[in-house]
Amino acid sequence: MKNALSFNGLYNVFFVLGFYVFTYATNIYIVFACCVLFCLFLASTKEHRKMLYLYIFTSILMGVFYFVIHDGGAAYRIFKTLTLVWLTLFLPIINDLKINKLLHYFLLGNALLIYIDVFLYNVFGFSLTAGVETYGFMRFSGIIEDSNFFSYMLFCYIYYLKVTTGRYNFFLIGAVLLSLSLSLIITMVGVFFLLQIKSLWKLPTVYIKIWGGIVAGMVFLLYYGLLFVLTTVRDIDTTNDYMAEKLVSLSLRFESQLEAFDALAVDHDYWWGIGAGKTREITTKEMNLHNSYLQMLLEMGINCLLIVLVFGMWCYYYLDKHFVLLFVALFLLGNVLEVFYFPLLSFILFLSLIYSNKEKEDCLATEYA
Repeated sequence: MKNALSFNGLYNVFFVLGFYVFTYATNIYIVFACCVLFCLFLASTKEHRKMLYLYIFTSILMGVFYFVIHDGGAAYRIFKTLTLVWLTLFLPIINDLKINKLLHYFLLGNALLIYIDVFLYNVFGFSLTAGVETYGFMRFSGIIEDSNFFSYMLFCYIYYLKVTTGRYNFFLIGAVLLSLSLSLIITMVGVFFLLQIKSLWKLPTVYIKIWGGIVAGMVFLLYYGLLFVLTTVRDIDTTNDYMAEKLVSLSLRFESQLEAFDALAVDHDYWWGIGAGKTREITTKEMNLHNSYLQMLLEMGINCLLIVLVFGMWCYYYLDKHFVLLFVALFLLGNVLEVFYFPLLSFILFLSLIYSNKEKEDCLATEYA
């Protein structure tokens, strides 16, 4: 890859735009992703340009199919999906990847904003950013779309700092705890526990990836089995019980998923889905599914879901073994939150490649010395 300009800098800007609430909600980050792909096209070799021609061809072809079958919203959704996939596919051939100051201070600044908002709200009754009240607690997310998105994004960076420096950043961990994302806090405790098992990380990469795949499969089975049981508790009184509220929240999510599956079975739209943004129209509670994979299957069909699953396996192949744990954890959390369009899986591969490149440089420096 020619270094006519810093593609590392462009990728750093992309992740800032992908996480920032305004540019994420308005899809400006997708427009920027297209610009990065165009720059990659200009700087690429003939071999890599073939990949970009394939991106253009598949985007047009799939876009036309979804437009004819559904509407412009579905056509744009498949274009958005393919753009994120192809932008991530080029990450391994960028040779100057690193965290720059823009992305670093964006992450730290959001953490600081959480501390400020929690202090201002609890002491003076106001905050700099809007929050969401959950059982008497106000949850803030800074300038990120959602407190869950905020905590997941920051957790990835905490993990990266731990692997690269050997130390936990307790300032960032505190901000994650203040986000009150129960699913992430439980995941974070489990991941940090496994990180301390030094013998685990002495295993060859292939063993770690095989075990990661086995664990992911088992957790998927347990998760859906648990949610099936939780459909029996959706009528519990949650007035004075935080845990009961969480249980009912999970139950309602699964109930909406069952309703959406019923609609899919009636229409038989398994390959092409029921159309982008149609989930709310067919669920009693007018809820999104809060599940990246099921929502993609229901709205965009098996075709789109297969693209994302193959994308996930491709990322998994390129991961350094020290980032397999983080990737598996976030991939599984896709069952309760968006992890693809909010580019967390791409971000993990980005962090992993930075770590791998740094390890190679250190090894070369040691050999030279």
